[in-house]
Amino acid sequence: MKRKLMVIAGLLVLVGAFFTMQYLAGLKKPPKKKTPVERQRSVPTLLVHPQTVRTSVPVLGKIRAIQRAEIYAEVNGRMLQTAKPFREGIRYSKGELMVSIDRREAENNLKARKSQLATLILQMLPDLKLDYPDSYKRWRDYIRDFDVNKPLPPLPDAKTDKEKYFVFAKNIKTTYFEIRSLEIQLQKYAIRAPFNGELIESNIEPGTLVRTGQKLGELIGTDNFELTVSLRLYEAEQLKKGDKAVLKSESGHMSWTGTVVRVNSSINEATQSVEVYISLRGAGLKEGMFLTGRAEAQSVPKAVKIPRKALRNNEVFLLEKGKATPHAVHIAQIDGDSAVIQGLPSGALLVLDNTGLRKGSEITALETGKEQDKKGKR
Repeated sequence: MKRKLMVIAGLLVLVGAFFTMQYLAGLKKPPKKKTPVERQRSVPTLLVHPQTVRTSVPVLGKIRAIQRAEIYAEVNGRMLQTAKPFREGIRYSKGELMVSIDRREAENNLKARKSQLATLILQMLPDLKLDYPDSYKRWRDYIRDFDVNKPLPPLPDAKTDKEKYFVFAKNIKTTYFEIRSLEIQLQKYAIRAPFNGELIESNIEPGTLVRTGQKLGELIGTDNFELTVSLRLYEAEQLKKGDKAVLKSESGHMSWTGTVVRVNSSINEATQSVEVYISLRGAGLKEGMFLTGRAEAQSVPKAVKIPRKALRNNEVFLLEKGKATPHAVHIAQIDGDSAVIQGLPSGALLVLDNTGLRKGSEITALETGKEQDKKGKR
């Protein structure tokens, strides 16, 4: 019995001690939370004065000769040797003989047809002298000056309808136009360069028999070239016909100035890009060369060119009264690590490094950046 009383007494002591500790803990006040003190940061800034900024668009593409001609034979015959070999890499001036095809048979056929026409006119002269004396002298002078070795001159005009019908009946008009066709065909035995160019394909040798419709080669111009570039839609929209572009070779040792001549109105569905065409000319340009450069685009008024990292979505931070103040802007162009924006007040201090900043952050200007180029050039 005595032992039970001692156990109960021990339990009562433990319970009492537990409640006493709980009571004392409740009397203790919780420690006050200290508000963290934000340290003032020094940030780089830029003193801005909005002005007209001339933007530019990066371009990259392969050039292609604007003038090009596939050369086909329009007559049959054997190819003859010319002053220049018909080989790839040979250059020709406009009008220079490129291909000569043996034309002796065609020349003899033409002369024979001219002789037939002369015979028909001679046979008609006695009737003309009796029935159309006013026209006789004109036809007599025509046949007197007739030469089978010279181009056929136009026939004398008929004075009356009766004379016209009479001439038709003698088959003179039909023979005349047949001869004119043969004269035109004879010119096709000599193929001349339609422009200053270089032969890039040759499919025939001197002495080879040429057939009508056979492809002989291909000539490209060496004076004018065109650069085709694929741009994103918003980049292409900044360019228009007449804009200039400065282009360089892959090595960077040579440069040329080109002009935007066309902007495609459709979008490539596969790449979602728009093709822009730049015309250029100059020494050193060759078919298939890759060129890089920049095309001058639109002028953006009341704008500032800033580092892209100074942007956060469509906002920048300005230093106002020692605090970071967000300011909404309009982004006119983003190009690599830079951006052209509008909407900044003149004389504002733009924060160039907004890492970790939020509205109201206390900051000081570490360094005021130089004002942007007064001419707004890129």
